Amino acid sequence: MADKKEIRVIKKIFKKGGHVHHGGAWKIAYADFVTAMMAFFMLMWLINVITEEQKKGIADYFTPNFTKIHDGDPTEEVLARKEAIPSEEEDNPLIKMKKKLEQSLLQNKNLKSLMDNIHITLTSAGLNIDIIDTDGRSMFTPGGAEMLAPMKDILNEVAIILNNTVNKISIAGHTDAIQYTNTKNYSNWELSVDRANATRKKLEKIGVDRGRMQAVQGKESRELFDPSNPSSPKNRRIAITLLK
Repeated sequence: MADKKEIRVIKKIFKKGGHVHHGGAWKIAYADFVTAMMAFFMLMWLINVITEEQKKGIADYFTPNFTKIHDGDPTEEVLARKEAIPSEEEDNPLIKMKKKLEQSLLQNKNLKSLMDNIHITLTSAGLNIDIIDTDGRSMFTPGGAEMLAPMKDILNEVAIILNNTVNKISIAGHTDAIQYTNTKNYSNWELSVDRANATRKKLEKIGVDRGRMQAVQGKESRELFDPSNPSSPKNRRIAITLLK
């Protein structure tokens, strides 16, 4: 028998229909784009709603504070962080005095019950200390300028802080809007002046320099502490201002 030749058969198979799989890369790119747009619009919104002061604070936060220090070799420069910019508290001694006075008053056991009678605020004039009457507790005798024990205790503590400063001092007496009815020659004007002057004398007696007294005045009921209630005892007060 003759040798048989081996025959190879090649079969081609063609697939019909179906689609080429394109993958999900475009979805990831689109998601990144949407996220970036959201971040952009959030940034635009924040820029419109925050104040200039807040913008400055954010800018300062992200601004690196570096300065160059030379060690003798001009070719070598070492970056060192600048000293921290002084805060508002460090720049304004009145703020530090306010905190110090508040701490001193809180630490004084004799004054814990009198904290409602003391209000300390920063004003355009300086550090203002209001010593006010409250229901059931007065700083002076009713209708008079004789100082009572609570007022003396408060002034003793206030004087310690005042003596640690060199600022000029202003003292103003205030009354409520209830007018005198039985005395023709004495009114809330005289009363407010007398109480302010009694406060000055007490402060000088316990060591505050007389030369620092810038003004001692009575304001009657012209500047009420509680304008909504002109007859409130809180309107009867002494305002001691440590001037700028």
